[in-house]
Amino acid sequence: MQQQDRFHYQGFTGAFSSFFVSGDPNSIKLTAADVSGVPSLASGREFVIASDGFSMAPITQLKQRCDFWKEKAAKVPI
Repeated sequence: MQQQDRFHYQGFTGAFSSFFVSGDPNSIKLTAADVSGVPSLASGREFVIASDGFSMAPITQLKQRCDFWKEKAAKVPI
């Protein structure tokens, strides 16, 4: 992935590493300024990784995703 699709790799790993280091997924972005970053939760939008790039979309499944992981978390081996 790092070599075959560098754009998506840098966008995804940049957001995660930036969040882990600073608490802000956009503070140390690895993509250009004109590439969508991760929106704030208060915006009601989510970061979408699509085959043609990155974008934002309305958060429509956040509660369902959270409920799913809350239900499964105890079963995930760490």
